[in-house]
Amino acid sequence: RFIAESKGQPFFLCLSYQAPHNPLQAPAEDIAKHRGTYQKGWQAVREARFRKQKELGLFPNNRKLPAHPENLPAWDSLNPRQKDLEDLRIAVYAAMVERMDRGIGRVVDALRDSNTLVVFLSDNGTDPFSKVDREMLRQGKLPGSRGSNWQPGTGWAYACVTPWRLYKISQHAGGTTTGAIAWWPGAVKQAGSIRHEMLHVADLQPSFLDAA
Repeated sequence: RFIAESKGQPFFLCLSYQAPHNPLQAPAEDIAKHRGTYQKGWQAVREARFRKQKELGLFPNNRKLPAHPENLPAWDSLNPRQKDLEDLRIAVYAAMVERMDRGIGRVVDALRDSNTLVVFLSDNGTDPFSKVDREMLRQGKLPGSRGSNWQPGTGWAYACVTPWRLYKISQHAGGTTTGAIAWWPGAVKQAGSIRHEMLHVADLQPSFLDAA
């Protein structure tokens, strides 16, 4: 509605999603679509994503994955019940990302304009905390359920920040570095290319004003 009412007038819109931040909650039908996808575990998911990122040219071929965090258990050390719970946890996270993607798609579809600059980014790496797991289980609240307060946890945070080291709260790249996408048909030079210059959120406002 805001976009429709702003036709013919320049505007700035900041759309900040809570998803996929904790608490991990999503509609059951969305969660179900992702169940079982991550049963190979966080190590396998991280390695597969790393290979895909290399194929896409996101970084030089000589880059290597950082060492496995010492406080993170190997996936194979988990029992079947623990693995199923972890699969549910990340399925909820994936469902939240899917919902967010749909919402952003609606905004982009509403724009349908070549004179609009869209920038997508995240504020930090994935949250590794899982302090409330036992309390949630004691209350009978599984990931995704109403009133639950599950977090991504160390294992999936480790997978989500591929190819970086560590995650949120760390000063390593996994805590402080995220990707960004700039979309402006006909205006962004070398559209579809990958740039490695450092960008900080403080750069955005002056860049927007210059572009306007």
